[in-house]
Amino acid sequence: MDGSRYTALFEAPGGKPILHAYPDPLTKAAPWTIGLGHTGPEVKQDSVWTEDQCWHAFANDYMQAQIHGAQVIGSSCWARLNAPRQGVLADMAFNIGAGRLGEFHKMLAAIRQGNWSLAKAELLDSDYAKQVESRAKTNAKTLLSGEWPNELA
Repeated sequence: MDGSRYTALFEAPGGKPILHAYPDPLTKAAPWTIGLGHTGPEVKQDSVWTEDQCWHAFANDYMQAQIHGAQVIGSSCWARLNAPRQGVLADMAFNIGAGRLGEFHKMLAAIRQGNWSLAKAELLDSDYAKQVESRAKTNAKTLLSGEWPNELA
């Protein structure tokens, strides 16, 4: 598994992107989303995309999420993390954005120290964990173990 596949499993549980725009789960309106969690000014309420468009947008979005994850944790720490732990940070950046990821001060400090049990606890003690409970639990477990979860493999 790699990080993009890890995030894709959350965004397209059946393995297929959603080809028509859907409302944000929290606002029940804008921002409109399509594919595998893609938002942007080009996504309107009546947008319909092909699978290829959705996967292309996801690849670009995930690449940006990796960059943001590395920026938030710091490039030297990012380089020390294994792929599953990088995948968690990229997934969180993908799901909630770099700005919100950067607000996880205690979790990020624990990651920098290699204190994986504290990093897990801090991730789970958040509004994020309440909003996306299953995803957050999987990310927390992956942070702690440093291994891709078997249930997603």
